Order: sequence, then structure tokens, then C-alpha cells
Amino acid sequence: MLAYTKLEVLKLKCGIGHFRLKAQLYTVGLKAMYQQLALLRA
Repeated sequence: MLAYTKLEVLKLKCGIGHFRLKAQLYTVGLKAMYQQLALLRA
């Protein structure tokens, strides 16, 4: 319930739909994961 409320607040604050917002959050997470992976490989 709390996650849904936070998502609705972000949706209203950013002015975009929740599917696009979730996709952007997923993309940010993937980028962070690849950066950590690059650090582990080095």
C-alpha cells in the first residue's frame, strides 16, 4: 500500500504515467548495476 502511494505521489509530481515512471526507475537501476559490475571487473 505504501509503495502504491509513493508511486502515485511521484506520478503527480513528475506529470508522467506510472508505466513510464516505472520504466525510468528500472533503467536507472540497470545503469547502476552495470557500473557496479564494471568496478568489480576492474
